[in-house]
Amino acid sequence: MKNLFLTSIILLFTSFGFSQIPNYVPTNGLKLYMPFNFNINDESGNGNNGTASNTTFCLDRNLLPVSALDFAPASSQILINNLFDYSQKTVNLWIYAYSNTGGVIKSKHGSLLFGENSIYFWSNSLRMGYSDTAGGGGGTQVFSNPTNTWVMLTYTRSSDSIRYYLNGLQNRSSPIGFRATTTSSSSLSTRIGSDGWGEFDGRIDDIGIWDRALTNCEISDLYNSQNGSLMTYFFDTIITSNP
Repeated sequence: MKNLFLTSIILLFTSFGFSQIPNYVPTNGLKLYMPFNFNINDESGNGNNGTASNTTFCLDRNLLPVSALDFAPASSQILINNLFDYSQKTVNLWIYAYSNTGGVIKSKHGSLLFGENSIYFWSNSLRMGYSDTAGGGGGTQVFSNPTNTWVMLTYTRSSDSIRYYLNGLQNRSSPIGFRATTTSSSSLSTRIGSDGWGEFDGRIDDIGIWDRALTNCEISDLYNSQNGSLMTYFFDTIITSNP
């Protein structure tokens, strides 16, 4: 029994080195998937790998080592040379914030203030929203104090509305307004953890971006499947990695 358990441990960590997309992650329209398992590679197969600065690997929400990324507030960020500028899209990620005093978690426009499809802390609250190319507009408050706990944030843009989700449940929605399109500028990119305006203080995990709006059912499944216990995740990984 001991040898079987040790073998399973070895298989588990070996599987991390060869990451694959879990079966609960929708692959239709998937443009980016970063699980941060030993690397910052895009596992979607689209080659949108990131470049990290001043980040460290850490435990994820299932207490698995080297499976999330820690962003200390000291110019920590990931730079991805892709705007993911789609007319319809979904952004999904997990965060564990140490504080909520300020900081950009995800921004589409690296050299501007917030940008379309931004997730950030401001005035002690977590906000998701979009703005125009001059940094105008504002965000939608989602959760007043999501610190020292893992939460899943989701942001979708369909043909008629923008929807904001917290832990798999729709929290707010707003009609489609001005869409900032900046694909003509090669200097802009997607940044995680910092945007020149503020630096996120916490951990980030399992970033996914799609070129379509995921359904409520798909978002709920993402949360429920990714929120399992350590042992559930452990045995599921062993089984799926070694059929």
